[in-house]
Amino acid sequence: MLSTGPTQAQQPNWRGTPTYGTVSLSSGFTPDPQRHSVRAGGGTAVSFQGCNGYIHMDAPDLDLNYQSGSYPLSIETDASTDVTLLVYTPNGEWICDDDSGEGTNARLEFNAPQSGNYNIWVGTYSSSGGTPNASVVFSELSGSQSRSTSSASTTRSIGSSSSSSARSSGTLNWQATPTYGTAQLAAGFWPDPHTTQVVAGGSVENPIQGTGCRGRVAANAPDLNLNYSARSSSLYIYTETDIDVTLTVRAPSGEWFCNDDGGEGLDAMIAFNRPQSGQYNIWVGSYSESDNYSTSQVHISEIQP
Repeated sequence: MLSTGPTQAQQPNWRGTPTYGTVSLSSGFTPDPQRHSVRAGGGTAVSFQGCNGYIHMDAPDLDLNYQSGSYPLSIETDASTDVTLLVYTPNGEWICDDDSGEGTNARLEFNAPQSGNYNIWVGTYSSSGGTPNASVVFSELSGSQSRSTSSASTTRSIGSSSSSSARSSGTLNWQATPTYGTAQLAAGFWPDPHTTQVVAGGSVENPIQGTGCRGRVAANAPDLNLNYSARSSSLYIYTETDIDVTLTVRAPSGEWFCNDDGGEGLDAMIAFNRPQSGQYNIWVGSYSESDNYSTSQVHISEIQP
């Protein structure tokens, strides 16, 4: 990453009209994350300290007009080729990154983001990279579990999931010893699925805010933890029971995911298309108070149900 600016001769035209438009967001935006498609790369090589790439110099690929609040802000790429990320911040600072995201993707995070205009370029690392499709992803969900830029604190992957990301508005004690133990699994594990029996529900309404974040849960500890060593396989966490249950998962990045009825019937399922290695904290909630403390199975699989 770089916080000292390029030489004047190297400076891209941050005043130019962005090729793929301007995104206007205010802190607390939903849905979160926000994804916007661009074409990476360009005809000019730029070389900043620890950050090389090929970009269009005449204008940003994308601008972000952002009204900041109390959340951190992350800007990252999602592309199948090796890309770099260059941002000109509201205070006139140049920051770039290569490979701090998932795989060869780039990621920048600001712990205390400024309000104003962020000019964004997505470059290709290689001169033979062409202009591949890419996405620029904006999020406030990563919390403190991540890397920092000079002005600023994720991670992420963003390991995409079939369920909406969520924002913590209360306390689920993910650091406590899980009630039903910890599953230690590496990609390619067998038998698949790995199954654990738990008792769904608890004494409090789910304090996590987001789509699918419903039901009564045990706030004092996760029902189950998964320590997972990822490769290229997708990861599925889902329930099997006779009652209406919900599922809440804290991913290794510190990001929260929730689901209600995404599985078979009234069961819940969360799919991570690009799972991270690390610890997943899992809660199974009961949608109805009358079904509280009912038995449920949690399945962990790399095979889509």
